Amino acid sequence: MVSGSNNTVSSVQRAFKILETIRNQGDISVTKLAQQLDVSKSTVHNHLKTMEESGYIVKTDGSYRLGLRFLSFPDVLQKSNRLYQAAKDEVEELVDRTNERGQELCEENGSGVYIYQQKTNRSITTDTKVGSKVSLHSSAIGKALLAFQPQDKVDEIIDRDGSRPIRSIQLRHATN
Repeated sequence: MVSGSNNTVSSVQRAFKILETIRNQGDISVTKLAQQLDVSKSTVHNHLKTMEESGYIVKTDGSYRLGLRFLSFPDVLQKSNRLYQAAKDEVEELVDRTNERGQELCEENGSGVYIYQQKTNRSITTDTKVGSKVSLHSSAIGKALLAFQPQDKVDEIIDRDGSRPIRSIQLRHATN
């Protein structure tokens, strides 16, 4: 069934909400999942059963967790990303020279997504990890990315992100 005027499929959206909740919560029962998502237990169960048959969800002792099938995704995504390929060696070299943490962030749909990270035993601990999504204006690496974007793209990203208050900062090209 298609929902809304933007042709999104509500059952697929629900499946992703289920997966994201399990990713964030860990092992979880159908009842608790249904309560958190405000969806009937039978609907949640049907989604889980379908994902279980595909190997994306595993049921153990009445609880559900993400299946190991997801482990194949990061490698494929990293290898297909040209920025990852181009910058990985540079990040590793920087980390080796400084003995600090290094990371790569890629802009996707107006947000920053960490695509590579290397740490050392001296690295400052943060909650960022590969796959974490951030507003570009909220991280140093995101601000660096914005600084080299055309002003109209910066405006579009800020408008989409809902970060109107930072408009007064007016990010500019580093060459301006």
